[in-house]
Amino acid sequence: DPNFAFEFLFTLDAGLSNWRSMYQDAVRLGVEKNISTLGNLTLPELAAHYESSSAVFLPTIREASTAVYPESFLAMRPLVTSDFDFARELCGDAALYVPPTDAAAIADILLTLAGDVKLQAKLVAKGEARLKEYYPTAEAKFQQQMQLILTIAANSVLQRRAA
Repeated sequence: DPNFAFEFLFTLDAGLSNWRSMYQDAVRLGVEKNISTLGNLTLPELAAHYESSSAVFLPTIREASTAVYPESFLAMRPLVTSDFDFARELCGDAALYVPPTDAAAIADILLTLAGDVKLQAKLVAKGEARLKEYYPTAEAKFQQQMQLILTIAANSVLQRRAA
């Protein structure tokens, strides 16, 4: 949709060759006004950008796990990501999935999301539920880690006594 105004924000250092190459491609395609990089951000800066964004878009072919998924859910932003098993396992029905190398399909899904307030709200609600069900709080994670350490230590002591 040539009338749809959008901007993709990246968190890449502007000096990186990957960013410069991507920007040169954008210039060649005439869409350089639609991309910019924020550079490296502190966690509070990153959180502020999540909260000011309309959605989170993570087209990837390299990730196996990422903090972007729970961060999107925590920021209450709709998530669009690559259609891979690991993404579906981590996000369930809390994201829209795209073929990562099909620009036309990605554009269609992003435009659909941008124009559908109910879909946005549904994804946000599913993300909140997913966060609560599958991602432990910092305190719960700490308790789980401590329990694991204590269990391993106790088993180690028992094994030494048995030997």
